[in-house]
Amino acid sequence: MTRLAAAGLALLLTAVAVPAEAQLGRELDDPAGRATTLRREPPPPVDYGEVAVPPPGVAPARTPVALRLRALESTFQSLGARGPDYTGTVLSMLGGGITVGLAAVLLELGEPWSWLAPYYMVMGGVGVVRPAVVDFFLQPDARSAAIEFQHMPGSTEAEQRRRLAFGEEQLERLAEQSFIARVVDASMNILGALAVIPAYLVPRLDGTFGAMDFQPLEAFVFVGPAITLVSAIIGLATQSPAEQRWDAYREMRRRLADD
Repeated sequence: MTRLAAAGLALLLTAVAVPAEAQLGRELDDPAGRATTLRREPPPPVDYGEVAVPPPGVAPARTPVALRLRALESTFQSLGARGPDYTGTVLSMLGGGITVGLAAVLLELGEPWSWLAPYYMVMGGVGVVRPAVVDFFLQPDARSAAIEFQHMPGSTEAEQRRRLAFGEEQLERLAEQSFIARVVDASMNILGALAVIPAYLVPRLDGTFGAMDFQPLEAFVFVGPAITLVSAIIGLATQSPAEQRWDAYREMRRRLADD
């Protein structure tokens, strides 16, 4: 009976407390007891600076600046993927040094081998000088320019313009350096291949080492220089990847300017 009385008292207190709490909440909202609707104030505007906004009706990825930046990004990713390969350069210089050493040995041996010394001296000299000059001093490395271009900011229009100017300047510089290296490389190969002919024939024709008859097998001596000559002419007429990319980019820039 005591438990039943306690439960009844608890239910009575709960019934009285709930309307009181509701009335208290309404009084906090409004003195008259009416519930009010909470209104959220909009956040203050945030100034993000000079944001690059495309013209109305033009997608952000289709603006001329965005298209040129995408082309430069693709170009630098391709050109900067690989740096200069000095393994072939070192091997070529090593082979040229061995050939020069062979020429010195032939000179020491005297007749009937010393007349071959000028031939091997020219071949070895070209093999040492050409890769040293072209690969170590003239051949450009696009990796540093590619890394700097990829990490330049481009969230605002001014930053995009600076990034675009930097990319164009670096790509033009790489194309010019590649052109110089290509011309010097081909020219030295052509001169070396042509210099082999008198280096081999003059000692036989002037009688310095005595009269010697030509043998048919001696024609194979000029096979290597002939291959080098043909390869040099092809290289002289073939643009490097940096030159091709720069020409294609200029053509794209011209088309965008005409549109």
